[in-house]
This record gives sequence, structure tokens and C-alpha cells, in this order.
Amino acid sequence: MERFWSKTAPDGGCVVWTAGTRRDGYGVFSLGGRMRAAHRVAWELTHGDIPEEGSGHHGCVVHTCDNRLCVNPEHLRLGTQKENMHDAIEKGRFAFNRPQGEKHHATPLTVKDVQTIRVAAAEGTSQAALARRYGVSPPALSKIVRRLTWRHVA
Repeated sequence: MERFWSKTAPDGGCVVWTAGTRRDGYGVFSLGGRMRAAHRVAWELTHGDIPEEGSGHHGCVVHTCDNRLCVNPEHLRLGTQKENMHDAIEKGRFAFNRPQGEKHHATPLTVKDVQTIRVAAAEGTSQAALARRYGVSPPALSKIVRRLTWRHVA
């Protein structure tokens, strides 16, 4: 289907979806008046219907390249939901096994910063002032103070 493939572009070995996406980062395509996951449409255009999960069937179209925008049929395979979840856990794509605290690549904070923030907030320093001082957003700082994040820090 030309309309589908016109919304893609080569990117290394992947063929990436360049049109609309869902909040979770997967491409979407309107087909038959209904929004569908672009990688599933790519599978169906290339291989036919996706069997339902159960009774030895698969149900999921799994990315072997781990690129949510990839619609390259060579990077897709059929799998079960269980296999897909196991693969995601093994590759560290779930929050419970991602690096936390200082080990996370994007944090500007250290354990000592978090301890200091919590003490200062308890002593009355405004969270807005602390957020500015430590270069984090006010919502992120609030989660630190309420121990919704950095829970491992005493």
C-alpha cells in the first residue's frame, strides 16, 4: 500500500515511521477508519493477518531492533505477549530494572544533593527555590521530597 510506505524513511537498517505516533512512541496509521499500530500494519502488508494469541498462535508483532518507530518487516517477528515482556525485561526497557539515582544518565543530582534537599525542605526552604538551585523541575523536586523518587536514599 503506497500510502503507508510513503510515510517511512530509511534509517540505517531500520525503516522508520515518519507520521503520527502514540504517546508511548509507536507509530500509528489510519486504516479502514481505525487507528492501528504502524508496525502491525507493516507486518500485515508484508505477511498477511496476525494470528490471535492462544492455542499456539502469537498475537504480538515484536521488534527485533528495539526501535518503536521501525516498520521494516525484516525487523519484525511474531511472538506472544509473554515473550515480548520477557524480552523487554532482559533488555532493561522496564522502569524496575533501569538505572536509578546517580547511576541514571540524565540526573544532575547526587545522593548527597537529595539528602540536602530533603533536610532543607523539612526546615522550610521553598521547593521552588530548591528546584532552581539544583536544576530540576518543581514537580521532580516535589517527588524527591515526598519520597516518590530516590526512595533508596535515607
